[in-house]
Amino acid sequence: MKKNYFLKYLLILIVSITSSSLFGQITMSDQELIIKECLTLKPLQDKIPDDVKESMGEYYILNKGVKLRTSHGFETDGKSISLIDVSEIDSSKPYFVFNTLNTENDRALVEYTFIFKNNGIEKSMTITVEFGKNNSEWKQYNYYIAN
Repeated sequence: MKKNYFLKYLLILIVSITSSSLFGQITMSDQELIIKECLTLKPLQDKIPDDVKESMGEYYILNKGVKLRTSHGFETDGKSISLIDVSEIDSSKPYFVFNTLNTENDRALVEYTFIFKNNGIEKSMTITVEFGKNNSEWKQYNYYIAN
């Protein structure tokens, strides 16, 4: 009888761990949703020079400042999103740095910087965005871009 209880307990434990890891991969955190919105922010994309856009085969985020956590296979618009360390910065590849990412209930405030080279000169744009959450979707409702 004790052996039977142990096997049932073990089976329940395995099923719980497996299902929670599967659901963890399927669902996306608010942080990931907000990051996706920031990377594809239309007013920012409109300001990025065409040659810089062409060099962006994927999005790189320097994992400094705000500690970011992302799931495996994190991507947007068909481009993967990779977290990099300072030692992995490639001067020819543009990258983002998230300085502030604060969420409270259905509001979020994000400040981040896009760093890139244009004609051999390093440039940056700092973006501040306010988001509101409506039906589990984060939408930008106010922004400011400083060159």
